[in-house]
Amino acid sequence: MGHELSFYRQKRHDGGIRTAVTADGVTVLHRFQPGDAPSDPALLWYVDLRCSGRRLPVEPEATRQWLLAQSPIVRDNLTRLASKLEAGMDVEPWPFQWQVPRPPRGVRMTIVCSAVRRLPMLEIASILIDLCENWDEWLRELEVPQALAS
Repeated sequence: MGHELSFYRQKRHDGGIRTAVTADGVTVLHRFQPGDAPSDPALLWYVDLRCSGRRLPVEPEATRQWLLAQSPIVRDNLTRLASKLEAGMDVEPWPFQWQVPRPPRGVRMTIVCSAVRRLPMLEIASILIDLCENWDEWLRELEVPQALAS
């Protein structure tokens, strides 16, 4: 049986942005930047990098280092996907899924993105480029949740 590793970045209606990594469904790294509006956790958009494979790490620092080591392939695919979605995405009930070609051996990688309103959908390419440009920095800024740190 393999492991599941996901990096995600999402923006809420209140302007808050959550960036996190989960390993086998457990949040191992995270950061939340609150928005300026009254609390509203409903999402405007999200971008996930979903990975599955037998040799994926599950410990916080190991997941960070593994994701940093994948920076070239992740950033290349975020750029390619952004180019494909320059005009935006049509409103669909399902998220857009991009299978990463030539992922690391024994790993399946998928970039999944969605937006709930027309305006964020038109901005999805710039969101992907922003993620590409800040990938390493944002990964390094993520914190281990208190429950795992103690």
